[in-house]
Amino acid sequence: DIPTHLPALLQHIQKGGDRQYLLLTALKEVISPSGLDSSPSAPGVPASALPEVLEVLLAHCQSEEEGVRNTVAECLGKLALTHAQTIIPTLKDRLLSPSSSERATMVMSLKTAVTDRPLPALDSALRANLQDFLSLIQDQDRHVRRAAVQVLNVALHNKPDIVLPFLSSLLPMLYLQTKEREDLIRIVDLGPFKHRVDDGLELRKSAFECMDTLWDAKNSLKGEGLAGCLDPSEFLTHLKCGLGDHYDVKLPCHLLLAKMASQNPSPVLAALTEVVEPLEKTLTNKLKPNSVKQEVDRNEDMLRSALRTVDALARMNDVDSCPRFTTFLKNVVNVEPMATRYNNVRAEFANGISDIVDV
Repeated sequence: DIPTHLPALLQHIQKGGDRQYLLLTALKEVISPSGLDSSPSAPGVPASALPEVLEVLLAHCQSEEEGVRNTVAECLGKLALTHAQTIIPTLKDRLLSPSSSERATMVMSLKTAVTDRPLPALDSALRANLQDFLSLIQDQDRHVRRAAVQVLNVALHNKPDIVLPFLSSLLPMLYLQTKEREDLIRIVDLGPFKHRVDDGLELRKSAFECMDTLWDAKNSLKGEGLAGCLDPSEFLTHLKCGLGDHYDVKLPCHLLLAKMASQNPSPVLAALTEVVEPLEKTLTNKLKPNSVKQEVDRNEDMLRSALRTVDALARMNDVDSCPRFTTFLKNVVNVEPMATRYNNVRAEFANGISDIVDV
């Protein structure tokens, strides 16, 4: 019963204290009854209560606690499902806030709002405003950039037709997020040794995951709109950087390259010589003698991932026309103990249990 419980809950939140996360989580449940997930017409927060709810949520969008900010974003996104014409412009106005936490919260709220359901009022508001949110992919703060990349990923998956009209202006911004940046690298002194911390890793990982969704959307959308603004050769240029990146970045890049090899092999074949180098480095990388079990297991997963990609490349027509790849197969892949791993990966594909599906 929203009219009964909502005022009391808002009063408790406004009092402050150390229970803000729990109270905001309760508010999220109140403003999104279970019926909302199954019916776009299900009741939500009444319009008369919306200003007070918004005031409470916006007052917590700069909280020092990430969990609180994430819950606020979810609440705002759920409100947008039923009050899009009010909520979306309100969030847009705060994209210019000097607070990076507030900007990130405003952008992140759309992850919840951009669903795959047809909601005419919401879709209309998104068509008019979504580009402003996604343009924060070029924000000065990495947390805001990552939020915008994640929303782009969701939008490409759920509502690609809304993104398509301005996608060509977003692609250069997205590609920039795939690069390792020295200003996001810091060295932490731990006494006997120093630890290298890469604050841009999660952003790069999100960017490549978004590229994977972009590639899938290209193949699922009818017409030439998306295909026309997506240049596979340029796409590959940025993907090659990820093939030589950190473990968490390499894995999605391996899968994406394998998809491209099976679905659109021509540009992959043209760039095959450059693609071989990072794959060869991955397969020939040697673990330290004192590596712990977790490192050994991660390395084994990495090798299997790379070999699945090699197998997808080897199945392209005319792949023998690339001497560099042929030499790579002969001197690295088909040499024990790598050859046994490679044969196992090929057997998995033949039996239909590989992670890479030939479309």
